[in-house]
Amino acid sequence: MNYRLCYIFNVNILSLIYLQVQNRPTKYRLNSRQHELSTVQYSQRHHILSVIYLQGIHGRYSRNNEGLIRDYLLGHVNFTSTERPTNDSNDTVDVSMAMQIYAMIDLNEREQVVTTASWITLQWRDDRLSWNASEFGGMNIVNMFNNEIWTPPIFLSNAVDYDALMIVSSDRGSVVVSSDGVATLGTPLVLSTQCPLYIRYFPFDTQACMFRFFPENFMEKQMRLLPYDSPDESFIGSREWRLVDLAASHHTLPYRNFAPGIPVANISLGVVCMYLERMPSYYIQTLWIPSTVLCLMTFATFLAPPDSGERVSLGVSMVLGLTVFQLLISDILPAASEDPSLLSYYLSVNFILACLAVPFSLVNINIAYGDSRIIILRYRATRKLFLEYLPRIVMVSTNSQRLKTLGDSCDGIGGSDQTDFDGNESKMNGGVSVTSFAQTDHIDGEMTLNGGDIGATGAGYHGTETEETKGKHGEAEREDLRTTKKQKLRTTKTDKTKMELRTVALVMDRIMLVLFLAVFLVFFLITIVGFQQNPGVADELRVMCG
Repeated sequence: MNYRLCYIFNVNILSLIYLQVQNRPTKYRLNSRQHELSTVQYSQRHHILSVIYLQGIHGRYSRNNEGLIRDYLLGHVNFTSTERPTNDSNDTVDVSMAMQIYAMIDLNEREQVVTTASWITLQWRDDRLSWNASEFGGMNIVNMFNNEIWTPPIFLSNAVDYDALMIVSSDRGSVVVSSDGVATLGTPLVLSTQCPLYIRYFPFDTQACMFRFFPENFMEKQMRLLPYDSPDESFIGSREWRLVDLAASHHTLPYRNFAPGIPVANISLGVVCMYLERMPSYYIQTLWIPSTVLCLMTFATFLAPPDSGERVSLGVSMVLGLTVFQLLISDILPAASEDPSLLSYYLSVNFILACLAVPFSLVNINIAYGDSRIIILRYRATRKLFLEYLPRIVMVSTNSQRLKTLGDSCDGIGGSDQTDFDGNESKMNGGVSVTSFAQTDHIDGEMTLNGGDIGATGAGYHGTETEETKGKHGEAEREDLRTTKKQKLRTTKTDKTKMELRTVALVMDRIMLVLFLAVFLVFFLITIVGFQQNPGVADELRVMCG
């Protein structure tokens, strides 16, 4: 078309030059015969110049079939790229759409935004762009720019940046037109879209990220989007997510206040759903197992003896460790969620149990080192329960066994497990046999130490003391025995109270260990059962994705 315009323009210029030459002032006037001859000569020369110029143009700028097809299609007088490609304004333009996702660049779970690298394919029919391929050397495909023909104005409604908002752009992609009038537009896109996450079953969750495509200012009777499924073999997976499926569906959405006089208009909506399944091994190794081990180590403080100096510090250290895991999970998951994760509940329970273990340990330490009897030892039933029965159940030494051990090894002064506080025989000072008060009145100054006779009659006298001297020495010995007896009774009673409190503290430690373990196992099983009920994708997302 351009060379034709150049030809006409140049021929007209040459004609004007020739006419100027013919019409210039001359000395002699031409008669009619001469004027007719000059006109014929002008026509012949005009034709000759035109042929010469046209041959020169064709020799220098030859057109191929693609250029001729473009000139043929776009050279129509009534052709315009702003009108819908329909012969009747009441007809509907059906636009088929396919989306292929090549890679998932990022999924920001806290912001709930997914970024993907994809390829969008749009296809529609434009009868104005058809030709007979046999007239153009059998060529049935030609490429055109987006701004040369009509392209469907489609935008992504849930995009979070401007570049991903408009799908078709004049500086991106091209249109392939076939001889039957079918136009196919393919364009690469990096899309950042909103992706609401359902995190209840994190890290064993499956997410559905939707891409919602709308025609811009077109009702469904004017333009209809018909998305179809595309293969996903080219998807490049990530270390955390695996593409399960890529499904497309069509929906009709009522749009209110579409235009003056149209209160409600039906809009064609194309939805493409990307189903992603998380690979949980990373979070199991970095969150689940370490938090479980820390919680169990906190319970292990109940196995340490009450006089262990590192007992409380170990519990506090475990609480701080679980706090770190709480911060990690809060940095990963969304801040606002209607249904929190089961793993968050699990970690919260572990944190609470670890925090409660520390004050319970302090209470048991206070019981073990108390100076007076606690209330449970003031009643015979509870005393028997905590000193004799419960120790056997929780596998610790009973109070009677501890008193027996004390009588054998407590600094040389021990009371047997059957100590009689009424004045009967008892042991002291490494096995010294002390007679009762009644027997002491009839002592003649002779004592038996360790089962042997030491011949201590009096104060070192060997049978030479008088009766008066013997009486004085006997009275002194009896007074010493009474004093020793009182001191021994007081010592034995204090040690006995300490042993009782220590026994109660150990029993409480074992009971707390069992209770904490039971609560932990209950919540652990609840979490496991909850994960087993994972349906995959939420029902509302399944309905929207069709």
